[in-house]
Amino acid sequence: MLISIFRRAIPEESPHLSNIAIKSKAYWGYSEAFMKECELLLHVPSDRIAKDHVYVIEDGGSVTGFYSIIQNKNHAWLEDFYLDPVYIGEGLGKRMWYHMVSVARNYSIEKIEWESDPYAAPFYEWMGATKIGDTATGANQKPLPKYQYIVLD
Repeated sequence: MLISIFRRAIPEESPHLSNIAIKSKAYWGYSEAFMKECELLLHVPSDRIAKDHVYVIEDGGSVTGFYSIIQNKNHAWLEDFYLDPVYIGEGLGKRMWYHMVSVARNYSIEKIEWESDPYAAPFYEWMGATKIGDTATGANQKPLPKYQYIVLD
């Protein structure tokens, strides 16, 4: 079992986090052309790291995943939730989820919403999220499932 450490991301990690996001998305077998279209969408800007709730998970001294939530008063948007594919199935996604929910509670966030990759949807449902619709905002303009998780009732 890996020992996980969570910490806030630092702006200098922008390229590494962007790389994790790209590798994570590619894990699902998307075409090279589609992944090229996604590069800009998957870029994690250093200014977002500096101003929003962006956390990394480290195992063995290496950053293996990250998430970012953008808070707007008592609601938040889950902008990123990515894990290096090498660690998929090791329980790190579940640990990241629980950490994210804990951070949201600490900041009095009542609910989190996001658009999900269709392949990641079962994970979010397993973690207790509710599908609230579909949006056509993906890189290929195909509908993406939209989710919500109630943090505080």
